[in-house]
Amino acid sequence: LAIGLYASGRVDLWDAGNIGAPLADGGLFASFIGSLGVALSFTISYSVLASDYTRYLPAATERSGIWRNVFLGQLLGCGMLYMIGAAVGSLALNVSPEAPPTEMIVAVVPAYFIIPALAAVVLGAMTQNVLAAYSAGLAGLAALVPSKRWSAALGAGVVGFILAILGEGSFASKYELFLHVILFWSLPWMGVVLADYFITNKRGYSIGLFYDQRHRLGRGLISWVVGMAVSIPFMQQQLYTGPVAEALPQIGDISYYVGLLVAFALHAIIGRPGARTS
Repeated sequence: LAIGLYASGRVDLWDAGNIGAPLADGGLFASFIGSLGVALSFTISYSVLASDYTRYLPAATERSGIWRNVFLGQLLGCGMLYMIGAAVGSLALNVSPEAPPTEMIVAVVPAYFIIPALAAVVLGAMTQNVLAAYSAGLAGLAALVPSKRWSAALGAGVVGFILAILGEGSFASKYELFLHVILFWSLPWMGVVLADYFITNKRGYSIGLFYDQRHRLGRGLISWVVGMAVSIPFMQQQLYTGPVAEALPQIGDISYYVGLLVAFALHAIIGRPGARTS
């Protein structure tokens, strides 16, 4: 909050409307879509953790309260950080875009506030990584990796630490690539989940179904894979640029939205319960 107040008091908000500002290839719309994709990827990446935490809520918890609190939490937590990041980034123009965000903070805040600012960053990263390591451990257990819950979380933390060390150089571009990879699979997955929840299976599932280890991979998997495959031609990323994105660079990378819509529509059509057993 202190970094945000300090930076926002010094940034020129009118620069946001400067059409002569330097932009990525493709123009204003493509740059906006690219920035929106990076922002969405961080926020949406938490959606896959929902079941790890909602299962601790009492059965009588009001659904509207869950939605309202999640929405406000994301808006305040992520939205505020995005605005602070934009303000800090616009003030730290002498720092390389490939530098870690901490270097931008050091370049912007006064000398006496550098240590408290970096301490806040470290503590914030620790709390976030604890949740991420726990959820990663649960994902391993769900895949039937033989382990205790605590050791699975610890193992995920060790793997994450090693990846962080390997990705230390060119932090910004590698992190952006990581977020793009998350969006590639998570948005089509979200399309399947939304179609299942709102259209194909409004009645919900029995609790016992989640503990059935027979691993029936069905129509949801098909919709998810097709959503990912159809999105590939629209990609405009470091690793790959699809033919549609190459032919129309002005539209930017819309692969995420294509994958979401295709997976949603396909699962709404083929994912109806039919002869499903409980």
